[in-house]
Amino acid sequence: MLSFEQAAERWLEPLENRMKEALKDYDLLEEMALYHLNTGGKRVRGLVPMWLVANMGGSGRAALDVGAAFELFHNGTLVHDDLQDEDALRRGQPTIWKRWGPAQAINLGDAFYFFAYDCLESPGVPEGLAKIAGRAMAAVVGGQTLEFQLQLPASEPSAIAPSLDSFYRMARGKTGALFGACMEGAAMCQGVRDTASFKAWGEQIGILFQVQDDYLDLVGDKGRERAGSDLAEGKISYPVAWTISNADENISTRLEEIIRTPRKETSNAMIDEAMSLLETGGGLEATRIYLLKESESLSSVGISGYLPGFVERILKPVAHAL
Repeated sequence: MLSFEQAAERWLEPLENRMKEALKDYDLLEEMALYHLNTGGKRVRGLVPMWLVANMGGSGRAALDVGAAFELFHNGTLVHDDLQDEDALRRGQPTIWKRWGPAQAINLGDAFYFFAYDCLESPGVPEGLAKIAGRAMAAVVGGQTLEFQLQLPASEPSAIAPSLDSFYRMARGKTGALFGACMEGAAMCQGVRDTASFKAWGEQIGILFQVQDDYLDLVGDKGRERAGSDLAEGKISYPVAWTISNADENISTRLEEIIRTPRKETSNAMIDEAMSLLETGGGLEATRIYLLKESESLSSVGISGYLPGFVERILKPVAHAL
């Protein structure tokens, strides 16, 4: 069985070249796309299809277009996400909207999606995968929409109350859907007819990834302005949702007050206070427990055997705090 590192050594360069081929000859769009891609990233969604197919006994290279498509989809969501969250930095570099402006960030994010569909139209891509990808991307947008609804004050008609249930609904769309479609597409490349279990496992992997990312914002370094940036943005992350749902009323009420404060009015002292509330209210510990239990559960599923070490790799950025 190939490890992720071995898969990356074998297919990362072809993956990068395939993505660049899809976006070439588009002038400023190409320049912005290359700038964004060069900020880094592990290319997990791009490498997983080839890695899975190879470890199932097939030709990993046959899934190259599928991997490139899902990596491009993902990067389009990142460009839009940075703009919507007003993040000035990604991996320590100015984000697209910060460097070229909001309008061009919208253009580039949209273009990434169409570059991805260009890859899915390539010969050898399983029939029907473009439709699956489209539905997954609609779910991603739905999850993003729900995330903003969770940030609205209760007085707003479209507001949704923060809870673990609403968090799971948001995460399953925003992060789980694309991982699920990526796994489903990879299985299709290997000729698997019933791909439901691959899709379901991928969706749960996506939720694990989202919770890990929420935790990382509090206990690690995401190359942003500071730890707790999600709190300043008003995000209802897993730790926040758990604390609001389970902590003492004084803690949950004050935490929600800070979360509801507009970003420009949220001071560093308020972020520090919110982080303290998450700790005393049990949200940080609950998140740690969730990550450990869910990773153990996902590792016990047979599909994980085709992607050795994948679950552990997702948790690596926060391993020091588990």
